[in-house]
Amino acid sequence: MQRFIFAASLAVAGAAVQAEEPRAVDAAGFDIAGVKLGMDVPSAIEAAASFLRVDKGSVKFERQSGSTPGGFIVQTKTQSLTVLFKPFAPSAPAGGETVISIKLAVRYAPEHLNALKASTLEKYGPPTSGMSAGTWSWCRHPDEAGDCPAGPEPVLSYWPGSLKLADYSQFPK
Repeated sequence: MQRFIFAASLAVAGAAVQAEEPRAVDAAGFDIAGVKLGMDVPSAIEAAASFLRVDKGSVKFERQSGSTPGGFIVQTKTQSLTVLFKPFAPSAPAGGETVISIKLAVRYAPEHLNALKASTLEKYGPPTSGMSAGTWSWCRHPDEAGDCPAGPEPVLSYWPGSLKLADYSQFPK
């Protein structure tokens, strides 16, 4: 009997050591607070204000200078949403600007951190990488280590207290 229990323990331990295949996900279709990559700026403002339940007049703009993307910030007592945009990105409407990055941050308090963590997993499903490390990523083409590189495709990243969706291929070089 002891031999069986020991053998079963080894079988279970061996199975736990085998790495799972990374879950490939196309983050390009994701949104944060209703804001999506490639969205025009007026639509992004509307979505952000609606999600955070604030007046559109509370949106604070940071205009583009040089190679730095422009953007806006919407803040409440418990969270802030930062959206960066780029003029004339391939997905931009004629003469317009398009969203290239969205970041939601919550106040660093246990109830806010736990709510963001739970809602992130519920909305986007298991991450492509990092489930055990506490920082997670979702992408379509993980690298050989199973991580999501900040490069040729959109990546959704979670850190305790924040969630960021970015298309790094659209950032100035």
